[in-house]
Amino acid sequence: MKNDQIEVGHDYYGYDCADNGVFRLLRYNITSKETWACSGTRYAVDELGSGLIGFWRGYPDNLHKTKEEAIAALKAHVKALEEKHFPTKLEPKVHIVNAVTVEACCDTCTELKDDCCMVYHVRISNPSNNICREGGYNCDPEAINNKVIEVQK
Repeated sequence: MKNDQIEVGHDYYGYDCADNGVFRLLRYNITSKETWACSGTRYAVDELGSGLIGFWRGYPDNLHKTKEEAIAALKAHVKALEEKHFPTKLEPKVHIVNAVTVEACCDTCTELKDDCCMVYHVRISNPSNNICREGGYNCDPEAINNKVIEVQK
């Protein structure tokens, strides 16, 4: 907000990052204002109410009229940071599993050594039923394709 929008005696909301990187909602009760800055008392807001943090003096740039506006501003700020530092979304890999694919993967899996899954460090007595269902495998795609074609003939 701009300083001329702030009224002495009113409450405004903002947020900050407290200890351990936890964001918290803040309430500012403005007790005085100058040309560019404001002063007041600052409170941490939670589900039980507001707890006094102490005296505050600063610029009203990050103050908002309502709690909802402050939370929306925080979400927008986080989204802008994500877009700046992580411009492409990391989509989870989807593993489409069927019996033929599982069997083919197990037969070609480079992580399966002597009936032992090197990824999950477990013994697999019947690989076609137990391995590759959660992903995390390391198979040669061409070998899987060849195996699937062979099984489907």
